[in-house]
Amino acid sequence: SDESTRGFLTYLMSHKLPDGSYINQFTQQVPELFMRQVLLALANWLSTAGLSLDSHVPFQAMAGQNNAAASKLEQFLQKVEESSGRSVSSRELSEFIYHMVLQLLNTTEFACVASALAGTLTDAYVSDVGIAGLASYPALMLAQLVNILEEMRAKVLRIAL
Repeated sequence: SDESTRGFLTYLMSHKLPDGSYINQFTQQVPELFMRQVLLALANWLSTAGLSLDSHVPFQAMAGQNNAAASKLEQFLQKVEESSGRSVSSRELSEFIYHMVLQLLNTTEFACVASALAGTLTDAYVSDVGIAGLASYPALMLAQLVNILEEMRAKVLRIAL
């Protein structure tokens, strides 16, 4: 999305890379070195999103089952099932998770990250009733999302290095 592109490019131009340098120091370098630095910056950007989501896990865990996130997800699942007489489709659940992640990150700059997380999580649970169980435990869902994000970051780092 445009917001994600702008968000990542803003991050890329304004933050130090892992080695303490800035990306503009590599624009005249060998393309492979420049690409490596961009991928390292992408890994850091993903880490920023992961840390932000991870910071919400303790709050969800402390609140237990009587918190707003659990309620909203349970109400959403129940409303869809009551109105259509069927269980929630992966598309509907993916949309809910996408918006929840953006709300928790408090920015649209991570829209592509939210989309990837929502798709990956729903794909993992679509054939399983386990996603309904996650509705009762938002801390577990958030932990799953953080784990997926860390796996994405690790893949980017493998490519970069």
